[in-house]
Amino acid sequence: MKKEKSIIRYSANNLPPVTEKERKLLHSAKRKNIDFSDIPEVTPEEARRASVIKIENLSIVLSPEVSSFYKNLGNDCQATINSVLKAYMLVQEHRV
Repeated sequence: MKKEKSIIRYSANNLPPVTEKERKLLHSAKRKNIDFSDIPEVTPEEARRASVIKIENLSIVLSPEVSSFYKNLGNDCQATINSVLKAYMLVQEHRV
């Protein structure tokens, strides 16, 4: 009987922690020793379609409950808060 292979999937929010051995290997890697041959080159058309995401720094004051809620989500709370605010903004724009 043939044993089936398991597929392990990760997303940016649930990557396994980097081990100390892996961290040392990454820091010791030289760019010239990295094989980029399997990465396709970006075409001029792809470069033209690429967009730059501009961000602006803004300080806001949050209640302890709101701050704790987003920090306890375990991911990038700034990006999450930005997404929530953007969704709210889009809803408000369509109400007008």
